[in-house]
Amino acid sequence: PEDINGWKISWGETDKVRELIRMITYREGIGDQLAEGATKFSRRFSKEAQ
Repeated sequence: PEDINGWKISWGETDKVRELIRMITYREGIGDQLAEGATKFSRRFSKEAQ
């Protein structure tokens, strides 16, 4: 999703990208789901959207 933790990540927003990478590394918040990989992440959210 474009909206992560209440913020929109746009081109050039390196601070937000770094924070997202940290969240993935420590499996915090949405980072836990992203750490499983893009395929699992997209499958999970496409099912929830239905």
